[in-house]
Amino acid sequence: GGTGQVSAGVFDGFDYVALGHLHRPQDVVRDRVRYAGSLLKYSFEEADHVKSVTVVDVAADGSVSVAEEPIAARHDLHRVEGSFAEIMASVPDPEVACGYVEIVLTDDEPVIEPMRRLRELYPNALSLRRPAAEYAALDGPGVTALKERTTPDLFGEFFEEVTGGPMSPEQSGELARAVEAVERAGREGDS
Repeated sequence: GGTGQVSAGVFDGFDYVALGHLHRPQDVVRDRVRYAGSLLKYSFEEADHVKSVTVVDVAADGSVSVAEEPIAARHDLHRVEGSFAEIMASVPDPEVACGYVEIVLTDDEPVIEPMRRLRELYPNALSLRRPAAEYAALDGPGVTALKERTTPDLFGEFFEEVTGGPMSPEQSGELARAVEAVERAGREGDS
């Protein structure tokens, strides 16, 4: 903190000043006072960054030349975005498929076990984002409505969504007994 308060003029007597490594290479005032940038991508927000090594040559006469040499990670970071159906129907670029992948699903509807299925195409998939679901889950009438519903009702809906059919009367009874036992244990633990 506070480095933005230091004048670049304090470096005037130096041929080259390496200030560390922000995520991207950055010149402060001129190309001789700069941040080199990190060697690796540390988040999927950097998927489109080109990483490099800064090569600095200082000649005997004090002249300085600075060049960036691009470097590639063994497994690069990539972001793939689309609906589940679009992604599954596509043929992945081999370079992307063998990299570390964040998948951004644009579907509004739930997808069952998306990561397991997506890893058939992208075996090194590390992250799955669903912006529509993230936004919907924040708050609002849907959250209020959920709070007013009973646990058996919510579980019954979930069961139907996953299996494609409602619970049998036996399953509903078993669920009701299990919920009652958990709630009773919670009440007894609170006292």
